[in-house]
Amino acid sequence: ALFLVSALSTGAMAIVFSLAVGELAAILPGQHDAIARLATLDVILIAAEALAIVVYLQATHKTEESRESLRLMLKGAYAPLFWIGVVALGLAVPLTSAIAEGASFLAVPTIMVAATSLCGLLGGFFLRYVVLACGVRAPLRAGGIVYSFPTISAR
Repeated sequence: ALFLVSALSTGAMAIVFSLAVGELAAILPGQHDAIARLATLDVILIAAEALAIVVYLQATHKTEESRESLRLMLKGAYAPLFWIGVVALGLAVPLTSAIAEGASFLAVPTIMVAATSLCGLLGGFFLRYVVLACGVRAPLRAGGIVYSFPTISAR
C-alpha cells in the first residue's frame, strides 16, 4: 500500500515536472491550469503517502527483525536519508509547494514548480531505497521449525 500511494504521488509529480519543463522550454505553453489541478490532486496524494508511511512505521514493531529495521530507518545508518530525503525533500517541500500552487494564494514560478516536483521524485526514490535497504532478514517460522536463509558475505 505504501509503494502504491507513493507511486501515484510520484506519477503526478512526474507529470507536473514534464508540464513545467515543457512550459519553460515553450514546447507546451499555457499549462499553468493543468499544473494547478495536478497540484491540488498531489496535496491529497502526499497526505495519503504521509499517512501510509506512519501506518507502515507503526506496523513494523511485531518481530525483533522488524524493530531492527525500524531502528535502522529512524535512528541508524539510514536515518539521514529517511528524514532529509523522504520526509523533508519528498513530502514537506512538494506539499508546501502544492498547497501554495493549488490554493492560488501565491503565484509559484514555473521553475519552482519543476524544482519541487523533482524534489518529490527524488523523495519517492529515497523512500523505496530506504525501505528496501533497511530490510532485516528474518528466519521463516513454520510448524515449529525455523528455517533461516543463508547470508551472502560481500567480498
